[in-house]
Amino acid sequence: MDIQFFKGLFVNISILLSASILMNLLYFQTLRNTVRRDLLMGVLGGIIGIFLLMNTVALTNWVVFDTRSILISVLALFFGPVAALTATPFIVAYRIYMGGPSALLGVIVTCVTMAFGLVWRSLALRQKRTMGSLTVGNLYLFGFLTHILMLLCMFLQPWERTLEVLRAITLPVLILFPLGTVLIGVVIKTRYREMETEKELREHEEQLRVMYNQAPIGIAILESNRIARANDRFTSITCEKPGDTARFLGEALIPQAEQPSDAESIQTFLSGSANSYQAEKPINMPDGRLMWAHLTLTRLGKQGPPMGRVLCHIEDVTERRRKDEALLNAYTVDAMTGVYNRAYLDRETARYEGLGYLPLSLILCDVDGLKLINDAFGNEEGDALLRGVARMLQAAARPRDLVVRYGGDEFLLLMPNTDARETSEICIRLREAMEAHTAGAGVGKGRTSLSFGFATRDKADQSLYDTMRTAENYLFTHKLLSKKSLHSAILTSIKATLYEKSFETEEHCERMARMSRRLGQELGLIGEQLDLLELGAYLHDIGKVRIDSSILKKPGKLTDAEWTEIKKHPEAGYRIALSVPELQNVAEIILRHHEKWDGSGYPDGLRGEEIPLLARIVAITDAYDAMTTDRGYRQVMTHEEAVAEIRRCAGSHFDSRVADVLIRNVLR
Repeated sequence: MDIQFFKGLFVNISILLSASILMNLLYFQTLRNTVRRDLLMGVLGGIIGIFLLMNTVALTNWVVFDTRSILISVLALFFGPVAALTATPFIVAYRIYMGGPSALLGVIVTCVTMAFGLVWRSLALRQKRTMGSLTVGNLYLFGFLTHILMLLCMFLQPWERTLEVLRAITLPVLILFPLGTVLIGVVIKTRYREMETEKELREHEEQLRVMYNQAPIGIAILESNRIARANDRFTSITCEKPGDTARFLGEALIPQAEQPSDAESIQTFLSGSANSYQAEKPINMPDGRLMWAHLTLTRLGKQGPPMGRVLCHIEDVTERRRKDEALLNAYTVDAMTGVYNRAYLDRETARYEGLGYLPLSLILCDVDGLKLINDAFGNEEGDALLRGVARMLQAAARPRDLVVRYGGDEFLLLMPNTDARETSEICIRLREAMEAHTAGAGVGKGRTSLSFGFATRDKADQSLYDTMRTAENYLFTHKLLSKKSLHSAILTSIKATLYEKSFETEEHCERMARMSRRLGQELGLIGEQLDLLELGAYLHDIGKVRIDSSILKKPGKLTDAEWTEIKKHPEAGYRIALSVPELQNVAEIILRHHEKWDGSGYPDGLRGEEIPLLARIVAITDAYDAMTTDRGYRQVMTHEEAVAEIRRCAGSHFDSRVADVLIRNVLR
């Protein structure tokens, strides 16, 4: 075997490679009919096989050598049985035509290698592998085993000839032919892979086309605010088609006032800082409809203004929003009154914790006497009263305020950006409105009123929950002052006992309460402070119920022991107030109303600002009323004498500022 032999083999393989490239191109770019295409490949393969036989390498005078084993095995592997069985007769016939002692052996080699190619193909397909997925290693193994079979076929010759042929061809066959198989196989498999990829792309494109056209949401590509492409759903939603100006887009990019972050999101998208914009919002459509839409805009290409090409997704969610609203109303709206219920308030609490709502005030309203109306006239009348109160609160509420039915007979008015003084004025207007409402009512006339408790959250570290608790405490205080409130029964019972045991009279307590409230207003107190002051004035001497009535009603001068007993009444009253939850807020007033500005008072000898302001007010109004009314154990003073005495004691017994306001603004 000389160098010419190897050259001949290289030439043969080169011819085969060139021919395989031609077959490759024709196979994938001709008939779509698979059988006809395979037949064409078979005919072409047969012609190439004949051409290879015409360019054989002569090993001896009676043995010729070529690469048809590579051709027919690769043809069977990649193009299947139709192509292989079509090409084989061409090659076999021409080999017989060539004649020679090894003609039969040539026919056998052709058939065996073709059959092995079909077997290898079948094994690959059983493993669900495509021809494009065959690896280089797999192809090399296939080529090596194919030509092992070819060499085994050599044993069909006489022994002497077999040994001579094997010595001559074994090495080049096992080295070059598997490599030739790999080379040709890679060319074909690469095209196979390209074809498979193209097929997958076509399938994906078709799937996307179907999805695009059948999508339940509108999809469009916008170019400089014009609709470049759109599916049918987009056209049905927006009434705009490809080629139109996207008029809906202008409406879609109007910020929602109730969502401050929407304006920022739109600006960020339009400026190019963000690649997408998404929102669910109402849009005034070109045909006049108001549609709730879920809108997504995504830039296609580089960020930055102007918008350029934009992918738009739009979904009509109007019906879903309507159902959601109905469901939400069923869950969050009180069926009887039509205002929001406690569940809605609980859900919205976190939102109202935001700093943008400060100062945040809330008014807690309780309908006094509702139980009496329900018991006496039936629940229908009570329900009508509640509906009337709800309407009254809604009429008083501003657009940003929230009216909630907080409990059975309680309502809550939540008011963002409202300070305490404005809230106090609103309470006064609500009370007047309630009086006007019940004055014209039927069964409710004269039997109902509203008790109010309000509080203001004006600092970030205050929680809305704590503010509500403050309002509830204020409400209980107010209910104690309401004659129509069941809570006032506690106060009535305590006062009755006090009046029976001492010189104290209901008129004295009422005068003190009115004067203290007036003085508190002149000093700038509002809301709960005024109610606490009024209640404290009513109850300042409740500790006297613990003192023997003989001491309290003694007409003459008290002994030191009796006076010591009398001085215990602030502490006794303090303990009584602490034992009644509704009175705990006024316990400090009761305890401190006999303290004096200079520290000479009792029980603890507090001085100056150490004494609570409300206690200082009660102390001075108590002194004035005591001096100007008959107590049995001393003479009554005139108004002028009492005023002079207050002036004399200002700065020692009384707070000078409080005394000055009392004389100038209250007693004038």
